[in-house]
Amino acid sequence: MWYTCRYSLVSPSPLVRLWLLSLSQVPEWTREPSVVYLMDVVLRSAFFHADAREMALHVLKQLHQVVDLVLSSGI
Repeated sequence: MWYTCRYSLVSPSPLVRLWLLSLSQVPEWTREPSVVYLMDVVLRSAFFHADAREMALHVLKQLHQVVDLVLSSGI
C-alpha cells in the first residue's frame, strides 16, 4: 500500500479526513466542478478501506449538519 511506505501510515483515514476537510473549505465547493471531482476521487479511494470509509462518512455527516444549520437559520 503506497500510503504506508510514503507517509508512515497504517491507514488512509487521516489523508481522507485531511482532503475532505480541506476541499470543503473552498468557497461554494459544491458548485465547483474541480473540487467535486477531487472529493469523488477521495471518496472512491476511501470506499475500499473500512476505517477510511467510516472517517469519510463522519466528515460528510458533519458537513451535512453545518449545511442544515445554515439553511435553518436563514443565513
